[in-house]
Amino acid sequence: MTPDLPASARTLLKQLRELVPAWSIDGPRHATGPCAFGGLSEETDGEGKRRRIEIIEQVDSVLVRAHHADGRAIVALWVRRPTRKGWTLDMAWRGRQPDEYAPRPLTATQLKAYVAAPDHAAALAALTTESGTVR
Repeated sequence: MTPDLPASARTLLKQLRELVPAWSIDGPRHATGPCAFGGLSEETDGEGKRRRIEIIEQVDSVLVRAHHADGRAIVALWVRRPTRKGWTLDMAWRGRQPDEYAPRPLTATQLKAYVAAPDHAAALAALTTESGTVR
């Protein structure tokens, strides 16, 4: 496997670079190594249920981290598995807020909106779901 960039990582990096110096970018960082994935066994028990199994695969990964001058931060990780076609955004996170105990996950759409927002308040507003809760 080669250390090329997923299309969505190239798009994110382009978006971040257009907003420099507000965003400082760390990455992309490439790595190759074993990764564990969950799955279900082929065979079933007597009741037709399959048991959970762990599958170890050698994967390529690309990591991008960025920090904004207003305190925002993001981390995004793409993974390419040999048994699947192309790259997948495996996880993306935003930095935690003062009243939160842990970083929050982002979807690809939320990641784009969070980065593009003009300020911290607008970035959080961009993550508001239809139900009115902030992720």
